[in-house]
Amino acid sequence: MILAALTKDQIQEIANSGEIKEYSKGFAVYSQDEEASAFYIIMEGIVALMTGSYEIKKLVKGDWFGEEALYEDTKRRYTAKCIGTNVSNEGIFSFGL
Repeated sequence: MILAALTKDQIQEIANSGEIKEYSKGFAVYSQDEEASAFYIIMEGIVALMTGSYEIKKLVKGDWFGEEALYEDTKRRYTAKCIGTNVSNEGIFSFGL
């Protein structure tokens, strides 16, 4: 996991700077070529990274996405869409940067 090398205090600081958001199945968390402004960790559900209608990768609980936001002046390379199976909403931890 991306946070494995951090101390408990560092993880707590990150947790305090983010928020949990829920997205409905079919909702695009962000679209390709948008300005990248947040980093996400999936707490529940399934998210697909897509280019057009082509699915590049499925992400599940514990996975992260949106790492483009960690760099200045970048745009999203993919669309991130909630596609959860048997899950009505996705719980995603969002870090605005």
